[in-house]
Amino acid sequence: MKYQSFASDDRISRRTIADAIEVLRSVPDFTKQSRAGIQVALLPLPSGQVVGLVNVQFIGALREVVCVSFPKI
Repeated sequence: MKYQSFASDDRISRRTIADAIEVLRSVPDFTKQSRAGIQVALLPLPSGQVVGLVNVQFIGALREVVCVSFPKI
């Protein structure tokens, strides 16, 4: 599968899943019947802390995975 990140420069202003869905609406094969999922990837830091990186993912008709990310808080 091929992964593509959408609107990475705007992620600092995203706060809700509705914000991410608004970005996905710009994907050509994202329709009202499309479904997206929420993924939390755990990232261990050198300090020993672990942070969660939140993405909303959509798999398009061509098996391309589109990711919309949120800012780290």
